[in-house]
Amino acid sequence: MNHNKNIKVYQTLTKFSLLVLTFFLLSFNLTCKDPEEFKPVDSLLPPPQPPEFSLPLADTIFWIPDEGPDTIGAHVTFDWSVIEDAEIYEINIDTNLSFDSPEFERRLKTSSPTVIGILYYHTKPTYFSRIRAGSNLWTWFTDWSEIKKFQILRDTTGNSASRNKELGLNVGFK
Repeated sequence: MNHNKNIKVYQTLTKFSLLVLTFFLLSFNLTCKDPEEFKPVDSLLPPPQPPEFSLPLADTIFWIPDEGPDTIGAHVTFDWSVIEDAEIYEINIDTNLSFDSPEFERRLKTSSPTVIGILYYHTKPTYFSRIRAGSNLWTWFTDWSEIKKFQILRDTTGNSASRNKELGLNVGFK
């Protein structure tokens, strides 16, 4: 009789443990909700190769109209290769090749293309960009992509729209 009682206690504890485990697993959401809080967790999979920019092309010059001190920047389209299983992309844009304190640093849940408003600095018209991808399936982020250089220059000729169109560029202005 004592043996039957032990079996019932064991069965009850097992059912209770399974119920608690099921509740825990259902309430614990592993998906990334806020890109700013994303941090990949340890796993067995190494990250793949980094994404590659397809836009802007290296050494592209974006011409913006010279409107005096009111010329403050341009909207530039960035596009990159999609990385399988990537949940987030981190992009840096800076006027310094070192990226010590990037002018633009953002984590994006979207793949691409993405339009980014970039401030125009007449003293530093050259910009550098890089990107990497992250996923909870990888040990960490991918390496940074190759750095792409581009420029935003004022067009004093008044032909910025036609110059950009000739180059196949779609540039918005701020």
